[in-house]
Amino acid sequence: DHPLLVDLFTGCYLFFFYYLIAGPAHYYFTNVNLFRKIGVGMFSLYGLGYLGYILVPAIGPHELMGAREGSFFGEVGNTFVINHSNGFDAFPSIHFGATFFLLAFDWEHYRLRFWLLLLPTLGLWVATVFLRYHYFVDLLGGLVVALVALWITREFSRSRTDEVPIGEDSLILGAQDKDVPAAQS
Repeated sequence: DHPLLVDLFTGCYLFFFYYLIAGPAHYYFTNVNLFRKIGVGMFSLYGLGYLGYILVPAIGPHELMGAREGSFFGEVGNTFVINHSNGFDAFPSIHFGATFFLLAFDWEHYRLRFWLLLLPTLGLWVATVFLRYHYFVDLLGGLVVALVALWITREFSRSRTDEVPIGEDSLILGAQDKDVPAAQS
């Protein structure tokens, strides 16, 4: 355990929070219909993930093996993660599931960001195991949850039109984008 390696993987692990916010936010500002779709998928993914925590309560390996020791950044990261865990939130790995879902969504809708964020996301996946927050099987559980969320998103997409939501008097502010025709008055 080299402290700088622990720090590097802590940074990769915390990258999750950037992707979790910036991924959907991009669609909010550029295409509200894609934002609705990503929202359906992410809420489905989190619902299934939390159901997994209830049905299969599992502690992470850091409880049995101890946390990896790093320098200041690694220690702060470990303290944050361990203090914000409910103690049985290892299976499935929502860190893996959510970022897999976001990558798959970006592959379909924003290929450039997929390629830009692939390497840090792979680092995040390795970090979840390296830092002893998840077992490998937890990542497989996260994959199943992500695949189900992708299926739900596709079903939602097929059942909806890409009409811009209309307010009482006009378009909802910010809802119109270049691909959607203006509403009829």
